[in-house]
Amino acid sequence: MTSKKPVIALFAVIILAAVLFAVTSLTGSHLTENGATKISPTNTQADIFSSPSPDAVPSTSEASGFAATSYQPVFPVNIGSEGVKTAVSLHHNVPENLRAAYVQMLDALKEHQKDINLTKAESEDDFQRALIYVRDFNPELFFVDWSLYNYKATASKNVTQINFNFIDDDVKEKAISLENEVQKIVEQANRYPNAFERELFVHDYLVNNTVYTVDTPYCGSAYGALVEHKARCEGYARAFQMIMLRLGIPAYSVIGTAENERHMWNAVELYGNYYFVDVTFDDNSAEEKLTALNEWEISHSCFNMPEEIISKTHIISPSGSTDKYGAYQNLFLPECNRYDFNYYRIRGLMAENTEQFKYILEKNSSQKRACVFFKGQMPSSASLQDAFGEFFENQYSSGGYSIYYTPETSPVYKRNVYEISWTID
Repeated sequence: MTSKKPVIALFAVIILAAVLFAVTSLTGSHLTENGATKISPTNTQADIFSSPSPDAVPSTSEASGFAATSYQPVFPVNIGSEGVKTAVSLHHNVPENLRAAYVQMLDALKEHQKDINLTKAESEDDFQRALIYVRDFNPELFFVDWSLYNYKATASKNVTQINFNFIDDDVKEKAISLENEVQKIVEQANRYPNAFERELFVHDYLVNNTVYTVDTPYCGSAYGALVEHKARCEGYARAFQMIMLRLGIPAYSVIGTAENERHMWNAVELYGNYYFVDVTFDDNSAEEKLTALNEWEISHSCFNMPEEIISKTHIISPSGSTDKYGAYQNLFLPECNRYDFNYYRIRGLMAENTEQFKYILEKNSSQKRACVFFKGQMPSSASLQDAFGEFFENQYSSGGYSIYYTPETSPVYKRNVYEISWTID
């Protein structure tokens, strides 16, 4: 027995060391410094264009404790916690043949240089595509007037020089102001436990702190939305994208039309799948003032929706198509076809029939309001009102009610979302 003690002791030391190493590795991988991705001359092509590591999906579970019913009740989803992520870029999506021009234009514009001599002449088509990637992947370049630039080409139509125009002259000071605002929002968002909750915070922050406008110089940029708090759809989308990238969540701009007008919104990647997000359409506040709404008062009818739902009110421009000015659209266009992290599913507000609808009404009866998303066939407004009447009779012993509900003509209703609130007489 005595001859085995040193071996046992040594084995115990090895196990203890292994445990300490594992704990150190786990804690070190959860918290990373949050900063912007910056391309510098010391970066190699592999560094700049490498794909971000895929994220593990946090643990999700359905909340329990609800009373058993004759139908499948609707449960909210509890998402586990995850550490703070480092910022990401979208550079890895740039095709290899465009990367030299992309990097050179991006580096120069980040240093606020207007005139660029390309070290490698590019065909007009390749130049135009590289330019669109620079614009759509880097929302921090808010100061560039993308509709007004000049370039020189050789006799064989190879572009060698570009001259950009900036919206005004004090771009360095404005860039500092924008960076300060972004950092403040990122710090607040990172207090939330996971990517979904952080994304939701940013969505609701923009709704509460941005006034829709189309008549200011920066309204189509992240600067307009985050510093001036005035933006049109492009400004909402660029601001959302910029903050998401800083939070380590890939986000893209999507171009199309909505309500017969040119429109921009976002596609966001959560745990390997993509979802559409349109902050502009979710901002229903009055145009002339900012609001202070809580989560339950803000529309989320365009938050993490699949294409089959968003396409009921939005038309997505085909990938690689051109607009009326000849500019390429949606050079990178991911497929959005999942419901996993749809807002209503996570919050337990997704129903598939009127019985589940009544169950959600019951669970939200203390607020006297509910906003329900229907997966599948959208019931008629009349059938939903009838279901509410049945709920009311079961919930309250006497009295009447007055209700507000989303009409069938509403774009929100067309996206399978039904909002209802009531007062008791």
